[in-house]
Formats: sequence, C-alpha cells, structure tokens
Amino acid sequence: MLCRIADIITEIPAESGICPLCREYEIKEGEPEIVIRPERYRPENWPGIRQEDVGYMESGQQFYWALLRHGGFMLHAGCIVINGEALLFSGNCGYGKSTHLALMKKYYGGEIINDDKPAIRKVGGLWRAYGTPWSGKNHENINASAPIKAVIFLDRKREKNELKPLKPIEALPYLLDGTTTNILPQSMERLLSYADDFLTSVPCYLLESLADKGAAERSAAALRSYKLQAASCKETGSGLTGRKNS
Repeated sequence: MLCRIADIITEIPAESGICPLCREYEIKEGEPEIVIRPERYRPENWPGIRQEDVGYMESGQQFYWALLRHGGFMLHAGCIVINGEALLFSGNCGYGKSTHLALMKKYYGGEIINDDKPAIRKVGGLWRAYGTPWSGKNHENINASAPIKAVIFLDRKREKNELKPLKPIEALPYLLDGTTTNILPQSMERLLSYADDFLTSVPCYLLESLADKGAAERSAAALRSYKLQAASCKETGSGLTGRKNS
C-alpha cells in the first residue's frame, strides 16, 4: 500500500497492521521515500499492550525516525486548523489535549487534523502541521496540512486560566518532552537543529486552564495576537490543504 503522509510517499506493507488506518492517505503510484518494515517490529518493547496494537506503535516509531531524515519530526499534540492556520496543544497523557481541541472547535469552529501525533515539517519557509494515521485512541485525523500559527503547551496545574508566552529556551524542554528523544546521535543533532528553527519561528505558550470557555478564549488569543514570523501565507498558498489520491 502506497500512501502520501506529510507529503512523503510512504510504503505501508499489508502485514504492517495499520493499513485500515491509512486509507485516506493512499495513492496509486509513486516511488517510496519511507518504507515501514514489519520484520523490524519489536513486540518485546511493548509489554502489556494488545498484539494488534504493536503494529500501530512500531510503525509510528519507524515513520518518526525516517521523518527526521526528511526535515521533520512528530509531536505529541492535538492539532486544529482555524481559518487556515494550525494551532497545536501539546502535553502529556491526561493533560487535556483532546478537551482543548473540543473546546476550540465548539467556540471557534475549525477542523481537527490530528488528535495525537501530527507530523511537523518546514515547507516553503513555513513550518506546517500534517495529519497522520497515528492519531491516538480516537483515530481522529484527516489527510491535510496547514501552516502552524502557534503551539500551546499544557500545564498540569488547573487552578486558573492563564496563557503565558514562552521564550525559545523556555519552550525547548516542553518540545523535547513531547517528541521522541530515544534516537541515534546523528538523529538527535537533526532534531535539535529543527527545534532551534521551529522555536524561533513559531510562537509558543504555556497554558494553565480550567478546561472551560475561558481557556478557549485564552487559546484563541494565540491565534489573534501573533503573526507567522516566516514568509507570508500567500507565498506558499497556505491554508488547510489536502491531497487527492493520485
């Protein structure tokens, strides 16, 4: 099965265990740039999970490692696109990523392109978020992308609604906590290079919230108050874009 994921042609073998999740990304022809290899799965690394979930975890790990060689990385985050711009909520399990996506959609509309692990790549001078088949237990994703307007890291404190801008050096630990760092040294060098560029190009915030309408209003401020710091959206034809099967 050939798919276009994050604008990268990816081969998903039948025995990978995730083909049903990839139908929206399927294309008819092309030369694979990334190949998922089920023979390299390591079920012993996932004690306690269902056998059918091993393919999901291992294929996602392989895609992430390969993505680092294609100018991108994956982030443990939920991503919603509002008026053609992506807003990401990143945090550990249980911090409320899905809750905040639902709040934004309820009060401000938009479309959720990934509920758990979007791909992040710099294309045409802009960092973009892409839907991927690896989207958590809800499997909420679409084959689309948009330029990233801001990233909101979720604070586990929930005593008030407060949105705090982060400097790049302050945002770095949150970013690294939300991505895989169990990688080879040369891959880590790539990741740190991407992180430096990303954090100096995309506004980042820390949100303490009560997970209510007030929290959504604080999050919306991240969309209203700051402009993308790279090229203009018009230069790359940005907005919510998808790929038709070809």
